[in-house]
Amino acid sequence: MMDTLVSQVQGASGGWMATALGYATNLFFGLAALEFAWSAIQLTLKKSELSEIMVGTLFKVMSPSFFAMVLIKAPEWIPAIINSFKAAGKVDPRAQICRHDPGPHVSS
Repeated sequence: MMDTLVSQVQGASGGWMATALGYATNLFFGLAALEFAWSAIQLTLKKSELSEIMVGTLFKVMSPSFFAMVLIKAPEWIPAIINSFKAAGKVDPRAQICRHDPGPHVSS
């Protein structure tokens, strides 16, 4: 019964990732472009020095780059994370956590 329910849910939710990823990617890069443009306007109006402009641009590129990587890799990483939780849930709770033998150094 539960296996049937799980397979029905998996079948019904199979195509959501591609649709959501398309919307999320367009929104993300659109907002990133607005942020870069706004930052450029602010640096221009402040009449900053070249070194300040370069450092500001570097910081503006690093943060969105990390989140872009997370967004682009989501189709690979999300199933891997979910599968790791499934594997962790299948562990027998009665199994010994630590099977290390302390040896003769620890007395019983």
